[in-house]
Amino acid sequence: MSYFLVQRGKESGRVRLEGFPVVVGRDSINGIVVDDPAASRFHLKIKKRGISYIVQDLGSKNGTYLNGEKIVNSVLKNNDQLQIGTTTLTFVYSANIAQDIEESLALDLCELDNRPPPARGFLLRRISPEQIVETCEKQSSNRQLIYDYHANLMVIPTSDDAARQLLSCIKQCLASILRAMLFTWNDKMRRLVPLAYEVYGQEEDGHFKISSGHLAQVINRQQVLFLSAGVSNLAILPTLLLGKTVGLVHLEFTKGEQEETMVALGMIQALLHRSAAHFEMLALHSTLNNWSLSMIKSITRTLEEKDTYTMGHSERVGRYALAIAEVLGLDDTTKQNLLASALCHDVGKIGIPDSILKKSSILRRDEYEEMKQHPVLGAEIVAHIPNSADFVSGILYHHERWNGTGYPEGLAGEDIPFFARIIAIADSFDAMVSGRTYSGFMQEEEALEKLLGESDLYDPEILQAFASAYQDKKIKAKTDTLIEKTPKN
Repeated sequence: MSYFLVQRGKESGRVRLEGFPVVVGRDSINGIVVDDPAASRFHLKIKKRGISYIVQDLGSKNGTYLNGEKIVNSVLKNNDQLQIGTTTLTFVYSANIAQDIEESLALDLCELDNRPPPARGFLLRRISPEQIVETCEKQSSNRQLIYDYHANLMVIPTSDDAARQLLSCIKQCLASILRAMLFTWNDKMRRLVPLAYEVYGQEEDGHFKISSGHLAQVINRQQVLFLSAGVSNLAILPTLLLGKTVGLVHLEFTKGEQEETMVALGMIQALLHRSAAHFEMLALHSTLNNWSLSMIKSITRTLEEKDTYTMGHSERVGRYALAIAEVLGLDDTTKQNLLASALCHDVGKIGIPDSILKKSSILRRDEYEEMKQHPVLGAEIVAHIPNSADFVSGILYHHERWNGTGYPEGLAGEDIPFFARIIAIADSFDAMVSGRTYSGFMQEEEALEKLLGESDLYDPEILQAFASAYQDKKIKAKTDTLIEKTPKN
């Protein structure tokens, strides 16, 4: 169902859109009549093309404005505002939202329940988010708690961890809570996606009873929905950022004193307001990381076409690096950046002539000097990838050696960046077992023994971690695709 919310001064109403095309204006024969002297008799037309709604100005004297911009033709999106004279028409497409919500919910976590609530003892309220926040912030102790919870959220670097922390804070605000689920809403994709959930206590029924209609109302109206029926309460609170809905939280809790409940919901709403920007930033960071991995995948495939050896080599080095990271106890974000660095460590070879790159005999001195430029070329290539500063060090310095005999800068010891020290060991091991070195193929045990015998070239702690990973059978010279297995934020 699509409709306009019509507002002029203090008067407001709702008009359903049907029987397309719909003409809007002052004339009484129009599909929607606007009693506004500043509007033209036939001001604009609404057409429907598939699932799209199109607004067309009909040569009105004062023009048609969409979200403040004068337009002739434009596609309407949910919550778009049309200005006709002194009348505002807000476009709402609630059926589409409800349908998308049902399609995008994780049904293994949720039990959609669209049955009508029991008539006896039923209460449904819609509350302005600002109003409910104002109620709770009258007490300075509540404001301080909100500040503290928000401060704890701001230091968390991943969406999943931040979502779990937010649900923990919600539990502290509302002691009687039974279940909570946090959603993100993508207005462009029309998708509502569960981000995190929690079932508190040992409930016999752990299912979430969620009405897609209620969720759609909160997204549309940007209001808090409070429903009391039987022995339990339900509340849905929107997460708003710059006037747009970016998510919501669905709560179920036992009945209690209504004043205390409203204060608790106000604290939760205030926390959602304050944390919205942080969650959007984390989502953007995740999107950039995914885009970066796509770029890395394209770059490595380009190199594979130039040098078939590199096809398996980069992925094996990536897997060995992750095995080392596991022994060292690195976090997922660090592992992700390390993997990106390992996969790209040789991309600079794209700029090396085939006559040098594919030469089967020992390189001449001048050829070797040119080959030694590939770390610098690689760092220049990935510099255009978002967040490359987080992983470029492994690309630029993976040929540096612990004793200072490496290149391109002759760094030594802990002056060599951490990622480069890991990749140096993984790269050297794979060169030995894959026959890249001029001494030919080595068995894995022989290669490990050689690495341990050249301990002056490598970080001793990382070398020991590599040896431990090998002994635990985490090091295998079989290629598989690592890009799809990147740890997620």
